[in-house]
Amino acid sequence: MLNEWPSYGRDATHEAALDACRDAMADECDVETARAKVLAFALSTGILAYEARAAHTTLRVELM
Repeated sequence: MLNEWPSYGRDATHEAALDACRDAMADECDVETARAKVLAFALSTGILAYEARAAHTTLRVELM
């Protein structure tokens, strides 16, 4: 999905997510870091499903 994202919608959050995924596949980054970067990208673009967004908000509140 990140590779297919339109160039006009790419920003630093997209680049960070893409780099983290590549690094995780090469065992240069842990999977949780890559997941966090993809989640940040999904939140910033509004593509995260409502249910997942609600679960993420609940989790963040519990962690704080």
